[in-house]
Amino acid sequence: MARSNKKRGARDVIRLDGFLPYGFSLLGHRLSLAAADLCARHHRLTVQEWKILSIVADGGPLTPFEIRRRGTQDKSTISWAIKRLRHRGFIATEPRARDGRTFDVSLSQKGWRFYEALVPEARRRAKQGLGAITAAERRSLQRLIEKLLMRQ
Repeated sequence: MARSNKKRGARDVIRLDGFLPYGFSLLGHRLSLAAADLCARHHRLTVQEWKILSIVADGGPLTPFEIRRRGTQDKSTISWAIKRLRHRGFIATEPRARDGRTFDVSLSQKGWRFYEALVPEARRRAKQGLGAITAAERRSLQRLIEKLLMRQ
């Protein structure tokens, strides 16, 4: 944890350049900007929509609640993105048989084609964004992130 620069009578301040939560936030923002550029520039897709496509591709079909649990978006953002993606034909929704109050979200064939076309570029940009560290360091970082997330 970052040490404060507290002098007699001074305020206790967190030095952001050494505060890990802030560093994670900056890194996440920079990496998501690369994703935003990937999505918005060529494909008219928001970062929120890309996240939902990725979550559903990885674990679908999923309910909006399950999408929310796997991501970082709020309920209204997920709802809006699902409507837009469905309108574009990228996802399909189907009522849950055992629960009429919710529905499953899955990628349509068009959605899979769109998603699979973006994956190589997304991987390239992620690798570029983490280019300052070695493959072994990336694996270690991944293990550490997983370990920290399990504690939440």
